[in-house]
Order: sequence, then C-alpha cells, then structure tokens
Amino acid sequence: MSDFPDPSPEVNLEYFRKLAKKLLRKSRAGDPASVSRIRSQLSRFLNVSVEDVVSQLQLVDVQHALAREQGCASWAELKKKNRSPLERFLAAVRGGSLGAAKDQFEEFPGVAKQSIYAASAIGDADALQFHLSLSPSLATAECEGWPALLYACASPFSRLSSRHAASILQCASVLLDRGADPNSYTLADASDPESKVTASFRAAVSGNIPLFWLLLRRGASPVQVSQSIAATRRDGAAIAQAFKSTFDSLAMRELMAKTQAELKVNPPPPTIGTFANYYNPMAGMSPIGQEIASQSFKLFLKHGVRITNESSGPDAETPLHRIAVSGHSLEVAATLLKDGADPNATRADGRTSYELAVRNGNKQVAELLRSNGAKTGGVSDTDKLLGACMSADTEAAKSILGSNPDLLSSLTSDAREMLIRTAGKNMLSSMRLMANLGFDLAAPGKSGATALHVSAWHGHADMVRLLLEFHAPVNIRDTIYGTSPLGWAAHGSINCRNADDDYCATVAALLNAGADSEASINLRGVRPETICSVRVGTLLKERGFGAG
Repeated sequence: MSDFPDPSPEVNLEYFRKLAKKLLRKSRAGDPASVSRIRSQLSRFLNVSVEDVVSQLQLVDVQHALAREQGCASWAELKKKNRSPLERFLAAVRGGSLGAAKDQFEEFPGVAKQSIYAASAIGDADALQFHLSLSPSLATAECEGWPALLYACASPFSRLSSRHAASILQCASVLLDRGADPNSYTLADASDPESKVTASFRAAVSGNIPLFWLLLRRGASPVQVSQSIAATRRDGAAIAQAFKSTFDSLAMRELMAKTQAELKVNPPPPTIGTFANYYNPMAGMSPIGQEIASQSFKLFLKHGVRITNESSGPDAETPLHRIAVSGHSLEVAATLLKDGADPNATRADGRTSYELAVRNGNKQVAELLRSNGAKTGGVSDTDKLLGACMSADTEAAKSILGSNPDLLSSLTSDAREMLIRTAGKNMLSSMRLMANLGFDLAAPGKSGATALHVSAWHGHADMVRLLLEFHAPVNIRDTIYGTSPLGWAAHGSINCRNADDDYCATVAALLNAGADSEASINLRGVRPETICSVRVGTLLKERGFGAG
C-alpha cells in the first residue's frame, strides 16, 4: 500500500504552481542553485549574467523550465499530464534533474517504498531488497522502457555525496547479482538501433565513478561507452576513437586497475562532480586519477576532439571550472589554456574559474589563470573568506570578517557547502578555523547531511572529535536516509573504506558524545557484516545496540 494517496491532476498542478512561484522568488533573490536550475532548462539564459537572469526572469519562464524538467515541451502540455508523485519523481531521474528529483522526494519521501525504480535511484538498499523479495523478476523489469539498473546509473542523487553514490552502488550490485544486464541501454534515437545510451555511460555522466568501474568489472563493454558518446555528440566518431585508444593502451589499463583498487581505500570526497566532458573521470581525486586525466586529455587532443571551452553537466562547467574547484591537474589546466581555454568563461551560476579557484583556496590554479588573462574583479568578500578558510589562513579570515562582520550571517547555501567539503576532505586546520569563526556546524549541505555525517561516513575520527568538541549535534538526522552520524559511520565502515581502526575510533567518539540507540542501527537478528564491518558491529553490540 502507498504511504500517501495519488493526488488528483488538480493537486499535481497546484504543486507545480507553488513550486514555480517559490523558484521565481529564490531566483530573483540570486540563489545560485535556483538560477542554475532555470538555466539548465532554458538556453536563452545560459550565457547571460546572474544579474541579467534576475532582472529578466518571469513566472512564465520558470513554469516553462519546470515543464521541461518533467519531459514536457511547455507548461500547457504539463497541465494536461496526470502524473502521480512517483511518476514525477522517476521522470526527473530520467531527465537527470537533481533539483526536480529532490523536490519530489522532499514532498513525497515514501517513493522508495512504492517502487524498486525509485529505491534504485535513491540508493535505498533495504527497500530494493523488499521489492525483490516480493517479485524477483523486478530485477530486469522495465518502467517507461528503463530497467531499475538504468535508474540507479542515471540517478542525479549520486552527485549529492560519495555516501549517496555508494548507496546507489549497493543497489546496482544487488541488481547485477539478480540478473540485471550490465550492458543495459536505451536508444537516443528510437529509429536508430545503433544509438545506444548504456548504463555505464549514464553512470559516468552522473559522476558515479565507482559504479562505472563496477559495471566494467561485471561485463559492461568499454566499446559501448564510446558508442554511447558517439550517439550523443556531433564529434562522436572522434571521441569513440579516443576512447578506443584509451582502452587499448596497456599503460592506461594499468592506471585504471590501480584506480579501482584505490577507490575503496581513498574514496572521493562529497560532490564527486560529473564526467567533465567525458575525458576527466578522476581529476582531483588522486595522483593516479590526475595521471589518467592528463593522459586521456592528450589522447583527445591527438584525435582532434576540441573540448577546451566546452561546458557540460547541469552546472555548465568547463574543464577549467572543475580544475579550479579541485586544485589538481595543474598540468592539464596549463595545456587547456595553451589550447585556447577561456579563463573568463562562466558556469551556469555566473562564476568564473578564477573566482572558484580563490573560493576554494587553490592559489596555484588562481595564479595560473590570472597570468593567462583571468579577470579578477568578480571576486567577492565571501570568496576571499572561504579561500582563506580552505587555506587555513587565520589572519586573512579574521581581517575579512573585521571589515565585514555580517558576512557569516549572509552566507548562501552554496557557501555553507564548503563546510561539508572540508569535513569530507578531512581538512582539520580549515575546519577548526571555520568553527572558531562561528560557522554553523549543524547546517545541512545540499546532500541533506551535516559535516558530522560526512566525516563519520569517511571514518575521519579526528575530524569527528573536532566537530564534537565544538558541539556539533550528534543525533541529527539527514534528510534522505533519515539516519544519524552514527548510522553513517556504520554504513561507511563497509561501503566507504577498509579502515576498521578509524571507524571504531569514530563510532566510539560518537557514542561517548551521546549518540543514541535510535540511530537506525538495528543489529538484532542481523549479521553485522550486512550493515557495518564486523569490528564496528562488535563494538556497537558491546555498547548495547541490538541487545535483547
């Protein structure tokens, strides 16, 4: 039985009317996420400044954008649709719209219990197993022409954090074990049987790199990845040849094998990022990932693929934008600039690579961009403050706040997200500075999780202790899975890293700080290794969890 009734068509339409007005208000207030969401659907706003978007945007524009998110050509067409909350959620997943999918989930959080396709997209492994227990054939059944595996691979929820990506990976692994085809696909052009868009391609574009590698290990064809790219791009033939060269190279295959092994030891921090222009799956994640990015990029140039100024993903990022955020792949950035990359190109939110480099404390990248013509006038006090925090420059941070004492209280959700990234990257000095300055440690990020959730999932025991020292709330729940930092630590101990010493120390710190028994960890009658590592499970049982 559904957790909520299907609204009538009038209720559905009323939901979208209210959402359109809400998005219009937030966009006119300059909210970067809302502006980016509108831009991703309306091309006429893509290359204009945020200020111009704010001044020109009308309600009819927002309604048109929402209709596009739902797969409709116009608001009038949307009004004719009679879609249930579940149908709207799955349509948003198929369209790759994180904003629309989150809106639907927040409005109707029971969708995973309704559908194996929704459970796969959210990464709710318990709900997935429940659906399969009722009907094993659901592992390969389709909804709107998509099997559950494709909903997992295309899910925009994987962009929320590496914990979300790992949960979706769990679901995909179960589906593959139950007979799902790793080479599942849809057609970009229904009349062309060669226009296959494969599961592995969708995983890569969604930024779920561990899932991409899992599919390859389970039989997905690298050739079909290149064919999927060829089906979706004008220069597809050249890209397909570049990919073939990549997978034919013994050196590249060895690097990729090392990367697969490293993912379990050193998973990506929150916000994995998309498969930037299809050439850069691992940039910024590790030295091995940077080498793969560098070699892949050279192969793309060799085969005549010009991606230097090409934007991709919902944020309309160029390769330079990604490097400015990560701070890695400096050699690739220099090559891009030499090849004609525009250092002043803006993302969907209006930010340039230079502004992003300053904001993320990546001084070498910022200097490289400046020396290659980047304009520096757009850097805000917020950018400077965040950059100082990321660089752990206490004097600079205090000086900026001294000149603008109200800056912290006016930070946007996008700026507060830096706190979450700092926790995920285990930047202790930066976090201590941010805590001392008064950053809100209880504020959830875009993933619906706090800094304590994220550090607990990664098993960063020192970071967890630091956050608890500054009274970060220990029993707060995230908004997607409804679990506490203790629940995230237990999940991470088996799904994030092989690091039992770190996870036991993390769990002990949380328990000592008052983590309660309602942390969505029930060990009664359950094998510990199914929800956490054996050592973590033993520790929890010793402290009374699952007793009786």
